[in-house]
Amino acid sequence: MALGKRLVGIMTLSLILIYFFYQPLPKKYFQQPWIIFDLKGLELSAQEIEMLQHPAVAGIILNHSKTYGQPHIGGSPYPSLKSVKTLVSQIKSIRQELLVMIDYEGGRIQRISDPILPNIPILKPKYDLISDNLAHAKQLGHTVGQILKLLDIDCLLGPVVDQDIDQHPLAYRAISQDPEIIYQMAQAYIQAVQSHGIQTTLKHYPGLGHAMVDTHTHTGHDPRAFADISQSLQPFERLIDCTNSMIMTSHGIFDQIDSQPASQSRYWIERIKRHHKTLKIISDDVSMQGAFNHLSFEERLENTYAAGSDFVICMHRQDQLYEYLTQYQFIMKERNIRKIEP
Repeated sequence: MALGKRLVGIMTLSLILIYFFYQPLPKKYFQQPWIIFDLKGLELSAQEIEMLQHPAVAGIILNHSKTYGQPHIGGSPYPSLKSVKTLVSQIKSIRQELLVMIDYEGGRIQRISDPILPNIPILKPKYDLISDNLAHAKQLGHTVGQILKLLDIDCLLGPVVDQDIDQHPLAYRAISQDPEIIYQMAQAYIQAVQSHGIQTTLKHYPGLGHAMVDTHTHTGHDPRAFADISQSLQPFERLIDCTNSMIMTSHGIFDQIDSQPASQSRYWIERIKRHHKTLKIISDDVSMQGAFNHLSFEERLENTYAAGSDFVICMHRQDQLYEYLTQYQFIMKERNIRKIEP
């Protein structure tokens, strides 16, 4: 009898302790794996292996940097083809469906250093005749596609199809100021890259060339009316129609259209998805300071995803991202994004 009372008392106390001290993780709902992050070093850490197993993580962007935590263009190239191939193999051994991406643009952005690799130039006109420039773009696309295929990389975050506007920080990465030249050279380049089974990405939608600052560090405002912005849009919209490329949204704010940066703007994202429902949209890196200074880390991620992005890139903030992923219970569920009227 006494033993029975003691057991009842112990069970009651246990239930009380569980009630007061055990709190289930708050829930986060998502439609599909959506987070893309970068690695701190040349080999996977224990934390990165754990993160790659998380259901909300969709993949990795390869972006080696000796100054991890400081978003900027460039970075430090991987030391060899072998180092990248080994790293990609390790990533896919964790989950075969993980996407591996790289922004191998060329010029100042050489992601891999290996004696057998050619120096990849930026995609720009090189000759007087358009036919020669298209042949150049095609050859460059084949070179990049062959390298990425060899390394088992899934997606090239390029080409840049913004307009080349004088004195803009992006100008040296852009093809041309002329939308027609951008379209023709980008199309030739994309078709060549994709012929090797590599996905491509049009960036930085809807065109960042007139926001005259570097959005890695500053908020970029484009003051133009839509009639003028439409020139910047032309290469994106024409290339969407003839290629299967993804779209990368910029963090530029187009003041006469929406007060939100394009990456968090339902207007700009639904403008694409209204006519291209299966097209995949990926945000630029949400660790960049442009347009995000007033937002918390969590808001940067979730506002961008909620606006309609399929993938959200988060670089240089791995420890914060790890904390975010481990403090919630992530549940896959169909999301309902508010539509805008045409």
